[in-house]
Amino acid sequence: MPYANRLLPDHVTDDILERHQCLENVDRVPSDPETTEFKQTARLLQSLWRESKGLPIGTQPMKPTGERPGRHLGSRLALEYAQRTGASFLTESIGEAVAHRLEHPQPHQTLDEDRLYCDLLSSMPMCFNLFGELWADLALADKAVHAWWPDTPGTVISDN
Repeated sequence: MPYANRLLPDHVTDDILERHQCLENVDRVPSDPETTEFKQTARLLQSLWRESKGLPIGTQPMKPTGERPGRHLGSRLALEYAQRTGASFLTESIGEAVAHRLEHPQPHQTLDEDRLYCDLLSSMPMCFNLFGELWADLALADKAVHAWWPDTPGTVISDN
């Protein structure tokens, strides 16, 4: 299996995905078993991470209604819990970066606040987890920018 991880079994089956409430038709890519395996494995890993932390399971849709009742989805956190605790974010500083962005939206910003908080597969929380600490520490941000792009002139400053 190309996605070896100590949390994973040797082969990810539909039974395993169902057991962790993360078997999703959207992850199946016709005529592309490698992409299907990658998507299913990513969703399973998020579900296993959530379970290992004892975090409450979320739903699809994120906000169930009478017309659209929810079902459990292992790769999501319970929305209200996620919003209250910021459990999708690795540190308090990252949570502060998220709060700041939501309080100060940029023109044409496309953040979906519900996905940001509860969808563990979304790129939005991933980006904040990768770069949120840099928002909180401009000296660290400057060091990172100059490590990644050594010829960058000047220093990193805040636009807020």
